[in-house]
Amino acid sequence: MPNKLYKSLASYNQTIPHNAEEITGLIGKPGSSRVVDVPGRNGFVYVRLRNTSNELIQAFNENVSPVYNLPVRVHWVRGRYEIIGRDVGRYADWGSQSSFLPKHGGQHSLSFENGQGGDVTWVYSRQFSPLATTPSGTSGAGLVYAYPHVYRNPVDASWNFIGNQSSPNLLPAKPTNNQARMLLLYWNLDTSQIEISTGSLLAANLTGTVDVLPYIPTLTNIRHVPMSAIRLVSGTVLIGWDNIYDMRQFSTTTPPSFAGGFAVTDEGVPVGTGTSLDFVGANVTASISGSVIKVYVTGSAGGGGGWEGQEYQQNGSSSGSGTVANFSGDRVSVSISGTVANIMITGAFPWAQYHGSNTTDIIENNSADLLLDLSRIDPDGLVILTGSVHLAFKEPGWYEVMTDIGVYPAGSNFFNGYISFKHYSSVHTGTSTFVGREMQYPTQETSAQNWHEQTLHETFYAQGDQRIRVNVSNATTGTITAWVDNMTIKKLGGRSTP
Repeated sequence: MPNKLYKSLASYNQTIPHNAEEITGLIGKPGSSRVVDVPGRNGFVYVRLRNTSNELIQAFNENVSPVYNLPVRVHWVRGRYEIIGRDVGRYADWGSQSSFLPKHGGQHSLSFENGQGGDVTWVYSRQFSPLATTPSGTSGAGLVYAYPHVYRNPVDASWNFIGNQSSPNLLPAKPTNNQARMLLLYWNLDTSQIEISTGSLLAANLTGTVDVLPYIPTLTNIRHVPMSAIRLVSGTVLIGWDNIYDMRQFSTTTPPSFAGGFAVTDEGVPVGTGTSLDFVGANVTASISGSVIKVYVTGSAGGGGGWEGQEYQQNGSSSGSGTVANFSGDRVSVSISGTVANIMITGAFPWAQYHGSNTTDIIENNSADLLLDLSRIDPDGLVILTGSVHLAFKEPGWYEVMTDIGVYPAGSNFFNGYISFKHYSSVHTGTSTFVGREMQYPTQETSAQNWHEQTLHETFYAQGDQRIRVNVSNATTGTITAWVDNMTIKKLGGRSTP
């Protein structure tokens, strides 16, 4: 090498820092915002040199995680500051947690349009936590835990907080032979609890999802939200991940609209679809007026609202077609949830009601059953009148009877006696206050020439030839007049035979 060139290179070499000075600092811009990345400069972070806010630099980083307050070492090279690595000798505990890798989440995301996705991390359904079923080491080896979730009720569109609960013990359902059994865990929106449906037995060597599906119980009630299936064998002593099959529905079907047909449910259980409505029952009538369909329940008045282009029937006979279906009655409510119309008929029915009064004279030290008017008390055929005072029920069941009773002592007379429901025949079962004796309402009215009224109310079970009567017993002083008014008789549903 020529001497002149050698001297020039040696002189330049003396100006280059061969061992660049290392400076310590903390990642992040000072202030409450805790900013780390430098806007507009990819790969650069803020560093507070020597832990002072007055020496803030921008350093290129490809060696550590961009964690605020992470102690690092930097040096000046290639015309910029670069982070060499963590300052591990700064403290025994240097005040932050870090995986010690530079920021690289984009390469695990499926985002090719942004130049990312070179190392995609796929998320499987069991990693998705809302309402996920997981083994429950806290609550017990035979139980599972459901993560919390906010769920939209398909019946009334209300928001429900579900999950966040451990299941009942699942191990008692395991088979005792060499077979396996599938259980279905679901969330009951009515009870707000995890409930279990037990499936049939299957061969113990079947473990694949496709293989076990035929043995998982089905759900037909839209108020029951499927969560997971659990596979048990006779040797199962704890519920692990291998026992759990994810049954959450991430995709669902939508029922057809009313325009071309509609879905029908009974207490949340799908019945099917159709294009016409048939209203059946002794206490239901349907009629059409112009474009309005009116449905009457228990003789109540009608209103408006409904569906276009539908045929409406009563007891199988067409009532016409229209654009509005009106559901009426004090015990009828209609709500729309999506494309499903829920028609709720609540309360006890059928029922009979009596308005008006018949008067009966009761003399001193005597009693009498008050006269009743069947034409007013029995519009629905619930009872029959035997004689002029006894009401006989046409069919066995639970009944509720309530009526107003009045007495009128004339002149100087006064009433000192009892008003009561009495059972006429010996076949009778009732509440603890109405079995084998009269339910009596004592009344002592000493003022003369004045009406006095009270209400009798009783619930009982009638069977066979059960009859009741309203009786007034006058113990003292002359003749009084008594009457019955506003009697209501209801047949109660949902109760078992005593």
